[in-house]
Amino acid sequence: MTYDDLSPDDQVLFDSTVQKFLHEGLIWRELEEDRRAYNFLARRSELVADYLKTRHWSLTRQDPLQAFQLIDAKGERRRLMDRQTTLWLLILRLVYAESGSPSESLAVAVKDIAARAAAFAGSGSPDPLRADSLPDALFTFQTLKLIRPTDGLTLRPTNGESLIELLPTLELAISADAIERAHKQLSPHKRKGRRKGRKER
Repeated sequence: MTYDDLSPDDQVLFDSTVQKFLHEGLIWRELEEDRRAYNFLARRSELVADYLKTRHWSLTRQDPLQAFQLIDAKGERRRLMDRQTTLWLLILRLVYAESGSPSESLAVAVKDIAARAAAFAGSGSPDPLRADSLPDALFTFQTLKLIRPTDGLTLRPTNGESLIELLPTLELAISADAIERAHKQLSPHKRKGRRKGRKER
């Protein structure tokens, strides 16, 4: 099947889905705003994948999470982050991995993320992690669909008591093998969090 074989409605869906995918890099069925694009990709992933190849991107389907991810031809992530944001991503991924329950959301306080970062700094890491860079990093992660506010409304990254959900899409941002290697290099640190099961759709 080609683009021209699609119905007019599906051509519109194809165009909007591709633009959304190229802009966001991740389509996750769990999110209401992604569901229409996800369902189209589930039906026409081969056609979309062929189009993306012409732009040097690859579509990968992550069935356990019901997600589609966009990576470049070398297997690298679509989004580039500065070093501070990358370090905060590592912290969040460690916190999520230490929960021991994959494919579920984890509610954690901003202050607990900062505490885990302090443990990271105390482990002998040569990279200084600035506390004042956390708010911008959290906003970035929300855009990338890696976290969200627990109330579903407003992210408050400067409020230490504010709760955010670490989403299972973090598993796609850093692989389990990579985070296990990182975890072995850092001192163990327990943190508190409240597990939230995924909703059935």
